[in-house]
Amino acid sequence: MFASLFTSIITLSNAALIIVTAGSRLARVADELADRTGLGETLFGIFLLAAELSCGRVGVWKAAKAERQRCLLMKMSTPMQC
Repeated sequence: MFASLFTSIITLSNAALIIVTAGSRLARVADELADRTGLGETLFGIFLLAAELSCGRVGVWKAAKAERQRCLLMKMSTPMQC
């Protein structure tokens, strides 16, 4: 039980580190793009955040396609029952 708990804690810590690192990088990129173009930082933040959030959906789609889970693919595109 403790080995599983330890593994979960390590995995959660790694995920948190990745999220913090990616978020910091995303904020720097949005700030730099806003400075270069003269557009607002909020505008670039919104676009980059939307792009980041859609990456998870693309990952689920690719995994479902690789596993040939037709039902999951259909649920992602339309609100249907399988």
